[in-house]
Amino acid sequence: MRLLGGGTIVEWLEHTSDAGRVYLRSVVESPLPVDQCVAEIRVKDGGDGTSTVEWSSNFVLSGAPEREASRALREVYAARLQNVKRIYESLGAGSGARRSG
Repeated sequence: MRLLGGGTIVEWLEHTSDAGRVYLRSVVESPLPVDQCVAEIRVKDGGDGTSTVEWSSNFVLSGAPEREASRALREVYAARLQNVKRIYESLGAGSGARRSG
């Protein structure tokens, strides 16, 4: 994935569970101030035709305070979730998509 401000994030898909709607990805290379970053993406059924996407991660700080590293990751996740929503809506999949952060 190329970042708008420059740089590239290289990830490895570690695990998927279609039944559990869970995906684990590890960051192999990035300009972000973290090491050993593993992200979990979970899709929760709202029970009313909607779903909520939750994206969280565990990481080791590398060269920046925790607040700055967390902010950088939140910005990346927010951009990715917006892209997922845009793609979903462009497929005519409905207006029930919403973001949880």
